[in-house]
Amino acid sequence: MTSQSSMNISINNWNNYCDDKCAYSFKYTTSSTCTVKSYGSYLYLNYDSGSQPPVTFNGNTYNVDNIEIYSPSLHLFNGVKQDGEVIITHKQTSIGGPLIVCIPLSSSNTQSTEATQIITDIINGSSQLKNGDSINIKLNDYNLNNIVPLSPFYYYEESNGNNIIVYGLKQAISVNASVIATLQTIITPFADTKYPAVDYYYFNKYGPSMGDLGDGQIYIDCQPTGNSEDTTQVEYSKSAINNDLGSILNSKVTIFIISVFIIIVLLIIIYKLLLYLTGTPVKKAANAAISAAKGAFKKQ
Repeated sequence: MTSQSSMNISINNWNNYCDDKCAYSFKYTTSSTCTVKSYGSYLYLNYDSGSQPPVTFNGNTYNVDNIEIYSPSLHLFNGVKQDGEVIITHKQTSIGGPLIVCIPLSSSNTQSTEATQIITDIINGSSQLKNGDSINIKLNDYNLNNIVPLSPFYYYEESNGNNIIVYGLKQAISVNASVIATLQTIITPFADTKYPAVDYYYFNKYGPSMGDLGDGQIYIDCQPTGNSEDTTQVEYSKSAINNDLGSILNSKVTIFIISVFIIIVLLIIIYKLLLYLTGTPVKKAANAAISAAKGAFKKQ
């Protein structure tokens, strides 16, 4: 395997879009425990599967199997290995290959996120591990929702049927250089080529969706055209439709209709009363008044 070149992810060399075939949706749950074990060349993390499969990819559902952290990265990014890489392996709930989500770690990316804190806590908490040792680390919010970016990604399929999602450098998790140095005292570089190069890989310009948000909101990813990895998330709140009686009565049109109706009723009453008292001449005048009121109503 060492003679094979690693898969290179470049913003300029992908082959086509895969918005439908590689549609990725997730709603991960918070894992109650984080047990880290050193396997010499990588850290192995457990993750609670939850009661429902948290991931849908290309119409299939998946559970989280494990998380691994490597340094340096297993993929090449624009031809260069990065400081590290987080590998999240998902197992399909039916027969089929796994879904593997890969996110680079970079000390040159200065944008700190929730993922930065989680990965930093995991690495610092594992600093005393030797090969084969394990440790339980207490994390405040150990949830992959805070690690996997809601951003465009690349996708390719291995010959063995594994589905591989890889995020580009713009979506790399920012980790301080001192934390990377700590990681490299715990593990050594992975010797083999775990993800060899393939001929074709694709780009999902929309990125994943957050599944059922459950908070009454809709999220839309607005993407620029071309090969840019930039994405803007726009949030809309669903407004409740208020059809109560108060809102109906506040309508100007409704108020006008009711007013005209009341006037017509009053004119009819006056007409009947005057007709009873005076006879035909008043009847003609009242008829003219009623006709004028009806005409005004029709114009509205």
